[in-house]
Amino acid sequence: MTREASQTAGRASKRTVLVNSDELAQLMIEHEVGVSRKVVYLPEVDGEYFDEDGS
Repeated sequence: MTREASQTAGRASKRTVLVNSDELAQLMIEHEVGVSRKVVYLPEVDGEYFDEDGS
């Protein structure tokens, strides 16, 4: 955070927590604020199908 942001947060009458963008995104996901869930199917190659041993 910038020095000015830290100083302003220190002078605030209520507790102020400064977070960076990564922390904000994580908090939004954890508390489901402004996000939605989506099921995603990821195909996986079956290695046994391509096994040359035939076993």
